Amino acid sequence: STADGIALTEVAFCAELLERCRALLNGQDLVIDDKENPLVSSALKIEASMYKYLTQLGLTSRSRMGLDSQKKQTDDPFASV
Repeated sequence: STADGIALTEVAFCAELLERCRALLNGQDLVIDDKENPLVSSALKIEASMYKYLTQLGLTSRSRMGLDSQKKQTDDPFASV
């Protein structure tokens, strides 16, 4: 559906942002002057957003478990025998 396409686009965007954050973090300290590097908190927020989209799309192992159990119930050719 259109909504799925939008969600997949957001996942791709989050993945790109996360890759950029990680590239910028490469070689930097995770803690600066007793405070978390701002790139670390940004990366964590991006990961959380990406996980929400992946869950909604059934692309995490946990969300897939729910989809698989429904599929088994409806796709069993011998269910009505």
